[in-house]
Amino acid sequence: MNRRENVSRFSIYFDKETDLDIDLLELQLHSLYKQQNIKLDEVSYYNDLQNCNFRATTLDIAKKSFVKAIVHTLESQSITLKDIDYSTIDMYSSYNLEIIYDKDFIARNQRKEIREGVNNLTGEKINILQRVYRLPLAIIAYEPRNYLVNKQKLSKSTAYRKMYDDIMTWEKDIIERLVEQLRSEYVPKKG
Repeated sequence: MNRRENVSRFSIYFDKETDLDIDLLELQLHSLYKQQNIKLDEVSYYNDLQNCNFRATTLDIAKKSFVKAIVHTLESQSITLKDIDYSTIDMYSSYNLEIIYDKDFIARNQRKEIREGVNNLTGEKINILQRVYRLPLAIIAYEPRNYLVNKQKLSKSTAYRKMYDDIMTWEKDIIERLVEQLRSEYVPKKG
């Protein structure tokens, strides 16, 4: 994963009337990125790859699940988090999370664009010359020994495992930043 330059701070609002057990909350938040809690479905991920889905539906669902879990955990301790949803969650990590493709993804995408006459990334129609132009690219990308077009030689299962590791690192980074900010901003109620 690549590092991001700018990382946003969370907008955190504490309920002044409620005392917070910060240690318990920290444990709850750190449990969110454990293996059994990451909602990155293997079959759906394979389908995204097979159908050349650049929008990474499975990854979006995993992000939505993560945001929902964070918000629910904080609300259970009377904390509100503002301006956060699955489309803005990336801003709170120091990593860029991008879908990892298997070795045949480029070739499949080129063949799909030739067959359907539509640019898979933009959704725009492509003319006959653009389709012909994609033909050698599809052939070159499909050649298993060619490392010029297809540098990462990953099977689908390897791509999934690498994606899983990346999302775990990404979620851990977000939670660590959130916990650090919670600890620095929380002021215990005076008894």
